[in-house]
Amino acid sequence: MKKRLLPLLFSLILIFAFLFSACTPDETPPSDSASPSPSDSVTPKSGDVLWECNFSGSKLDMSSWNITTAYTHTAANANGNAEAQYYHTDNVIVDDGLILFAQRTSSYSHLHSNFQFTSGKISTQNKVSVSPGSRIEARIKLPVGNRLWPAFWMLSVNDTYGTWPLSGEIDIMENRGDQANKTSGAIHFGNPWPGNQYKDVSQSTAGSITSWHTYAVEWETTQIRWYVDGKLIEAYTQSAWFTNGSTKDAAPFDKDFYIILNLAVGSNSTKFTSGSAAAAWDYAEMNVEYVRIIKL
Repeated sequence: MKKRLLPLLFSLILIFAFLFSACTPDETPPSDSASPSPSDSVTPKSGDVLWECNFSGSKLDMSSWNITTAYTHTAANANGNAEAQYYHTDNVIVDDGLILFAQRTSSYSHLHSNFQFTSGKISTQNKVSVSPGSRIEARIKLPVGNRLWPAFWMLSVNDTYGTWPLSGEIDIMENRGDQANKTSGAIHFGNPWPGNQYKDVSQSTAGSITSWHTYAVEWETTQIRWYVDGKLIEAYTQSAWFTNGSTKDAAPFDKDFYIILNLAVGSNSTKFTSGSAAAAWDYAEMNVEYVRIIKL
């Protein structure tokens, strides 16, 4: 009897661990037959949590997230800012919270290129999407260090209006690592790269970025609002943006987007971190407690 009970007990423990390490749509564990998505919720009400990820346990929920392993030299793409890092799976850790860490290496070689740093990046592309009419928030603790560039942001799911920036980008939070009391946000839109336009947002934090803060955007087709720790920082209305790819008033911010978290490292040629002294650190980490999508 005891021998037969042990395998059953072990199986129950595994199932329990899986449920509490998964990201959940509307606080319900995802089924095997469908990826979790806010659209799976039935008649959600204002304030309902449509989807959340608490990064519980010790493994990233791959039904919700992808780990980026890439570096590209093309200017007009998501990793085209002349960054100095190579994104590697080893730099993404879940330990009752998400850790994306950047680390100096003696020389990491990939496709005949050598890199001084490796780092971590994840996204919900093709797995979890966000629609207008949502609040997207995360509780994050950031590192300080020259040329670090942590970010919490979103890109278009289908590029309906064309390649970046025609289909838009929403930067919920990003930070230049030598500015310990300031983060920023932005929207990118307009004409084809390199004639793109943007509107930025300066976000002063109450205390250092090395403490926990909640960064959020409330996204509607008529207005986008940025918050830090529940305080409204900035708002842009529909008249502030456009796209060369459509004459629709709300475009490009009227289509579904997906979520990205990453810790980049700027090089001598990276515009966002230009003016920073050379990186003097060997290790830095970005910590994320949770990510949530809430119906407005």
